[in-house]
Parts: sequence; C-alpha cells; structure tokens
Amino acid sequence: MIKRYQPYLSELLPLPLLNSLKLDYPFYNSFKEAKEEHLKSYKKTKYTPTS
Repeated sequence: MIKRYQPYLSELLPLPLLNSLKLDYPFYNSFKEAKEEHLKSYKKTKYTPTS
C-alpha cells in the first residue's frame, strides 16, 4: 500500500484572514459569517479573546 504525502503544518499556506480577503473573493461572505458566528460563541461564554 502506498502512503500518501502529508505535509507538515509549517509547509501549509496560512489561512486567509477576513481583513486580507477581497470583496470579490468567492468565499468572502462565508468567512465573514463564520467569524461572526465564532465571536457570538464567545459572548455566550462571556469570554473575550485577547487578540
């Protein structure tokens, strides 16, 4: 059986940040909604992220 190549985490491209995405990026709205939903989960637990 042939093993698939699995890159190290350091070899992967960085994830796109909402601030770096262009409005015409295909998944811009999806990233924006996911970020808003993620921040809402902090409000539910009354936790404020430090960054």
